[in-house]
Amino acid sequence: MKRLLMTSCGAILVAGCATLTGPTIDAPKLLSAQQVTAAFSGNTVRSYNRSRKLNTYTYYDPDGSVLQERFWEVRKGRWHVKPDGQICLVFERTSCRFVGWAGDRLYKYRRTTNGELKAIIRYSDFTAGNYVGL
Repeated sequence: MKRLLMTSCGAILVAGCATLTGPTIDAPKLLSAQQVTAAFSGNTVRSYNRSRKLNTYTYYDPDGSVLQERFWEVRKGRWHVKPDGQICLVFERTSCRFVGWAGDRLYKYRRTTNGELKAIIRYSDFTAGNYVGL
């Protein structure tokens, strides 16, 4: 009985500690539409594609236009934020994704076929204006 009680207490302690941690890469703290707009509008943002292992620079003009340096070429498009906080980029097609914090890092997430969020882009270096002259 004593062993069962100690095992149960240990399991409760471990489970309790697991819930004390902050957002993880798989369970982010998503940004609101207002937070996404404030973070991106008027800024050049460096992003890192986790699967392609590639950095890109994107300028999010407050007028809704976007300039992105990707694969050493600049492409032009549009951007907007949906009421649920998803940032949408429109180039050849429209792609809308959630943005959220995991620890001290900001990521872009896509929803998998089973409904889970998967981090696909890590954001860094938010700089005011069209910093890289795109």
